[in-house]
Amino acid sequence: LSKDESAWYQVIEAAMSHVNAGPVGTTGILRFQEGDWDGLPIEGIPLETNKIPLLEPIFLEKDAPKLDLDEVLSPSNLGGAKALPSDEGSDQETAMTYGSLVHLLLENSGNALQKIMGHATQGFDPEVLKAAQGEVDAVFDASALSHIFAPDTLAEVSVVGQISGRRFHGTIDRLIISDDTVLAIDFKTNRVVPTSADICPEGLLRQMGAYRELLFQIYSGYRIETAILWTVTQELMVLPHNIVTSALLRSPYLDGVGAGS
Repeated sequence: LSKDESAWYQVIEAAMSHVNAGPVGTTGILRFQEGDWDGLPIEGIPLETNKIPLLEPIFLEKDAPKLDLDEVLSPSNLGGAKALPSDEGSDQETAMTYGSLVHLLLENSGNALQKIMGHATQGFDPEVLKAAQGEVDAVFDASALSHIFAPDTLAEVSVVGQISGRRFHGTIDRLIISDDTVLAIDFKTNRVVPTSADICPEGLLRQMGAYRELLFQIYSGYRIETAILWTVTQELMVLPHNIVTSALLRSPYLDGVGAGS
């Protein structure tokens, strides 16, 4: 401090004393105030809370199952219903067993029943076997379906490839190849059959869309068609391209499809 009290601190201290500034606490610091600053009431200020914004439905949906990018996907496991709502209440295990029997009989024409019945350890109900054989016989007896089982058709055709960078492996029940067209047919044993392709279960449409995309990569110069053979009604339902492709695009397992779409 300056002896002549010319230092800035001393000048300010003198000025504070001149205006009757008072000490604050025990520190010796002076403060000029009007009124009782320390006696003011304490008022709480309400905190503003952010309101939850309305989100688009897509942000509220549960994430798709996280899959290993190296995993090989199956066209039949791309999500979506496999049956119409009126058919979903049936015993799933029984339906799958019955469907496997019908497929086996269709694949092996008339010889599969004897093969199955020869394996007692499988424990199939004889009545179920009889019903499956009757359904298959009705399919074979339908003249409109005879071309599906002609000698030049291909049965149980394995297809592999990539869709949107994901590896796929599937098995097509029947493949019919002509000069400019490839027709992929899948057998379905659903008890309730949709009246049109528009209301076909989503999971089945995605499956057929994947088959079409994989076949396009093999037969790029052909017209690729897909169809479902409903065994219970002996009906072959051809599926429009746009329906199966749109269903494939909706699968949570894929970001998009390639040139075959």
